[in-house]
Formats: sequence, C-alpha cells, structure tokens
Amino acid sequence: MKNVLKREYNGFFATFISFGLLNFVKNYIDSGGILELDFLIDPFWQISVPVAFVIFIVLRTLKKKTTVLNATGREFNA
Repeated sequence: MKNVLKREYNGFFATFISFGLLNFVKNYIDSGGILELDFLIDPFWQISVPVAFVIFIVLRTLKKKTTVLNATGREFNA
C-alpha cells in the first residue's frame, strides 16, 4: 500500500480535479451558460476536491521530505 500511495498520488488528485471540472462544465451547460457559482459545482465536489488537494499535499510532503512511504524490498538498486 505504501508503494501505491508513493507512486499514485498525482493520479488520485487528477481524478478528482477531472470529475470536478466535468461536473462544472455539465452544470454550466445545463444552466444555459449562466455563471452562478453557487450552483455550478455540486456540494459533493465542493468538498471532495479540497479534501483531495489536502491529501495530495500530505502525500507529496511525505514522499519528498520523509521516509514514511518507503517500502522495504521495493526499491530499484542497479
């Protein structure tokens, strides 16, 4: 699990950004092009995207600054 978290945090965050953006575009089209920011992003995505961002920052910091995500036997030694 550590190896997955270490390698896939970018994809995790990109997934949430992509779905949030698709939700924004869908709601914008459904509203007839009216920019009402309260209604353009569903409440689920208003919460999920910032939470995913915080998780992204935590995982990135753990990868770059600590050895917490290092899994024994998973390193490539040439």
